[in-house]
Amino acid sequence: MGGFVQIDFAGPFALQPEAAYIQKGFDISTIPNDPNVGAGSLALDYVEIPILAKLQIPVAGPMTPTVFGGPAVGINLNAEFDEPRPGTDPRDISDFVNGTEIGAHVGAGLDVEAGGVLLMLDARYTRGLTGVFDDEEINDAASDIKNEGFRLSLGIGF
Repeated sequence: MGGFVQIDFAGPFALQPEAAYIQKGFDISTIPNDPNVGAGSLALDYVEIPILAKLQIPVAGPMTPTVFGGPAVGINLNAEFDEPRPGTDPRDISDFVNGTEIGAHVGAGLDVEAGGVLLMLDARYTRGLTGVFDDEEINDAASDIKNEGFRLSLGIGF
């Protein structure tokens, strides 16, 4: 869930700052070189703010293909580790997770004008450039773990 603003420039170029609530995470068998942590799943909640450079490819008709890319900053709101043992609750591990994540987005989309409303569909690849875990709080092998993933978005513009 989030929002965006598209700032059109002369020609087919636009700048698109966004803000979105994003959930990330992964399942792990163990943290490398750390016998104190067993199998489980990590759930991370972020407010992510990408600033995308957008190229709108001019074609005839109401559909406009787009390609975009740019940097992003993620602010970690919550980090929980859930071990698959009966009777255990997820535990807050925010002290071990970086409070901010620097990343990049790249993708393509389709903008469709429909009765004064702009419908937007995009697919993107996101990659964290900084590690998930705080280097000072966790071992070296685990500090190299970075977020990455694919995302599909559907939006409505007015």
